[in-house]
Amino acid sequence: MKELIDEARGGNSKLRNLLSNYYIRHPNKVDEWLHARGNRQYCTIAQAANAYCWRFWGTHVTDVVYNRCDEPETGEVT
Repeated sequence: MKELIDEARGGNSKLRNLLSNYYIRHPNKVDEWLHARGNRQYCTIAQAANAYCWRFWGTHVTDVVYNRCDEPETGEVT
């Protein structure tokens, strides 16, 4: 997931649009075809990217891929 986020931040506009697409992050119940195996228990790629960004960046995937936030700290002591 980190590689996808980094590529989207680097300027891949198609990937950026896919990961930040509101309708893929919040699909209707009738749009089960968006989920893997047509089952809502599996998340879409945009939902997985959003969960990743919330965990490591503390913000939505849209803010991350459009470079609206700073890089997260690595946890290294300098």
